[in-house]
Amino acid sequence: MSFLGKCVSLTIVYFSFYQSSVKAQAVSQPAQIAWGRYFDDTISDSDFAKEDLGERIYYYLNDVFIVGRSKSDTLGFANCDGSYSGGSGDAFVASYNPSCQKYNWIRYFGSSASTEYAYCAALDRVGDQTWIYIAGEVNGTKKQVNIAGQACVGGCSSVFQTTNNDKWDGFIAKYNAVTGQLVRWTFFGGIGRDQILGIAVDTISHKVYFNGYTESPAWLNYSSYSFTPFKSDLSGVGDMFIGCLDSCLNTLQYFSYYGGNNSDRGHDIQIIYKNAARYLILSGTTESSTGIVPPGSNYYDNTYGGGTDGKSPDAFMLIWNIKNLSNNPDWSTYFGGSAADRGRGTDITRNYDIYWTGQTQSSPDNSGTFSPTSNAYQPQKNLGIDCFLTKFHISSFNPVTVSLDFFTYFGGEKDDFAKSVRAFHSNNSADGRDSVAIAGLTYSADLPSKDSTAYFLSKSINGNNNENKRDAFIAVLTNDPANPTANQKLSSFMYLGGENDETDIKQNDVLVQKSYNPGLESGPNGSLFIIYSTKGIKTKKNGNIPIEYSAFHCPAGGCNSQNSIQPDAYFAQVYPFPQRFIPSQCLAGKMENATSGNELINFYPVPFSNYTILNINLNEDKDADVVIYDILGNIVIHKNLSLYAGDNKINLDFSDYAKGVYLSRINLAGKIYENKIIKQ
Repeated sequence: MSFLGKCVSLTIVYFSFYQSSVKAQAVSQPAQIAWGRYFDDTISDSDFAKEDLGERIYYYLNDVFIVGRSKSDTLGFANCDGSYSGGSGDAFVASYNPSCQKYNWIRYFGSSASTEYAYCAALDRVGDQTWIYIAGEVNGTKKQVNIAGQACVGGCSSVFQTTNNDKWDGFIAKYNAVTGQLVRWTFFGGIGRDQILGIAVDTISHKVYFNGYTESPAWLNYSSYSFTPFKSDLSGVGDMFIGCLDSCLNTLQYFSYYGGNNSDRGHDIQIIYKNAARYLILSGTTESSTGIVPPGSNYYDNTYGGGTDGKSPDAFMLIWNIKNLSNNPDWSTYFGGSAADRGRGTDITRNYDIYWTGQTQSSPDNSGTFSPTSNAYQPQKNLGIDCFLTKFHISSFNPVTVSLDFFTYFGGEKDDFAKSVRAFHSNNSADGRDSVAIAGLTYSADLPSKDSTAYFLSKSINGNNNENKRDAFIAVLTNDPANPTANQKLSSFMYLGGENDETDIKQNDVLVQKSYNPGLESGPNGSLFIIYSTKGIKTKKNGNIPIEYSAFHCPAGGCNSQNSIQPDAYFAQVYPFPQRFIPSQCLAGKMENATSGNELINFYPVPFSNYTILNINLNEDKDADVVIYDILGNIVIHKNLSLYAGDNKINLDFSDYAKGVYLSRINLAGKIYENKIIKQ
C-alpha cells in the first residue's frame, strides 16, 4: 500500500565539496521460510489452549497487522473506556514489527453475550495519522449483545448504528494504527444475518467501502438519504451488499443489495484509481442464475454455469464506477462451469491487471469462457476441487473494456482451495507484472510435481506425506516476458503445516464455516507474509515435521497440548526467491515522508539517534543514487543502489556524525527528491 505526501524542495548552497562513498551493506537472502510465529506465543496463559483463528494479514509502513478471532483471552472489550466484556470468542487485531520480532500492540473486540470475528481490515493515512479499520460480524446468542456502538475519541460525536438490529450483525471498528487505541465502532445490519467480508478505504476521500453477505430484508428508509440504491431489497435467500460510510463511521454514503434469485455472497473489494475516477472491484460467489450480470450490460460471460438448482455456484466479479452505483455495473461476469465454482481474493496492479483466485469443481466448458488459456500452467482439472487463477486486464475505462489474459487450474490429486492472491515481483520478470502468488489449503501431496528448476521451500505435505489433513501452501506462477505465449512456470512452492489440519473449517465451504484463511500479503525485499490457522501440536523438528519448519516454535504456555488440539493463528514471512537487499534494523519512532508521486520515499524514525532507515517503494525496478549532505553541503553518505519493485529498506548509519540537520537528495531514474532529516 502507498499514500501520497508532500514533496519538499530544498536549495543547497555550499563552497567546499567533499565526497565519501559508502557502499550499501547488502546481504544475500536465500529462498526460505524466514520466521513464523503463533499468535499466542508470548503469553503464559493456560487459556491460550483454546481456539485462535488467523484470517488476514497486512503490511503497511514497516509493520504487519493481523486480524481474526480468539477464544483464548477472556479480556476482550468493545467499550470506549476499555472495560472488559469478553465472551465466547472475540475479534482481535494486532500490530507486529517484523524487524524487531515483537508486537507493538494487541487489541480484542467483543462482548460477554456474543461471539465476534474480524474477517478483514484496511489501513489509511491522513496527514501524520495512520488508522486501521477492522470489520466482520457480531453474533449474539440473543438479540441483545451487551455492547453499543460508540464514538470514543476525536471530533465525531456519534456512529451510524449504536445498537444491533438482530443477534447477527456486521461491525466496523476504527483504531489508531500506531497506539492501538479504539477510536470508534458501529454495528451494520438489519433483521437477519449480516457479515462484512471485505473492506477498502479511498485514500483520497477517506471514505470506507465494504461488502459481504446479508439475509436482512430492507431495513433502511432510503428517502432519508441522498443516494439511490441499485437494488433496494433482497432478491433471494441472501444477497451481497455494498456499503460506504464516512471516516467517522457516522454518515451512510451508499448502500445497496446486489444479487439474484438465490444466494449471493461478496468476498472481496478493491479500489482502482483512474485519474479523478474511482472504480470498485467486487468479487464473490453466487448461486443465482439471474441478477448478477444485468441484461444489456457490458460483460465477459453473462451465463450462469451452475444450472438453476442453486447448488453449483459460480464465481462472479463486478467493476463499478463509484459515481454510477445506482446504475448497472460498468462491467460484470459470471465465472464458472457446470459444477461448483467459488470466487475468493483479488489483487490489482498499477497497469490495471486484476488477478483473481478461487476454487472450482468444473472442467473446461464448450463455450470457451471457462477454458484455460493457451499459456496455462495446468490446462486440465484434476480430480475433486482445484484452485483457479485468472488475470483480467482493463485496457480502457471509457467504456470499461476488459480481456481475459490468462486462466489456469492449479491443483493435485486431491482437493485444493485457493483463498488469496498477490501480484508478485520475480527476478525473472522485467517489471514484476508477470509473476503472481496464491495461497490456500490443500490435501494434495503432488502439487510441486512440475518445473524441477523451481524453488521448493518445503516439498512434503503434513511433514510426512500424510494426506488426511490439510496444509496451507504458497505457489508462485510466472510468465516469461520474452515469450508471453509460453506456458506459465511454477517458480516457487512451499507447504506450510504440521501433521494436523491447518484450518478450522468444519463444513464444506458453507456460511457456517469459521474462517476464510489463509491470508496473503506482499512484504518488503521480495518477501510474502501469510496467516492461517493451524492445529499442529508437534512443533519440534522430528519425524513428523520437515526440517524446513525450524521457523516453528512453541514457548511455554503458548501452544496446544496433546490433550487440547485447538487451532492457533500462525503467521510467517517467506522469501519465495533468493534476494539481495539491505536488511532492516529494529528501530522505533515516527516515520516522515520524503516525497510524493508514484513512489513512496520515507525515513524511519525521524528524528533518530544513530540509525535511520530509508524506505523506497517502487512501481518497478530502478537504480537509485542516494546522497546525504550535512548543513554545509558536505557529502557524508553516498550510495548507488539497484532496487526492486516493492519495498526497499536501506540502513543509514550516522553514528560517526554530529547531531543536527542533514539533507537528502535521491535520484530515481532522473527524478530528484529532496528532504531534511534530523539526528538528535
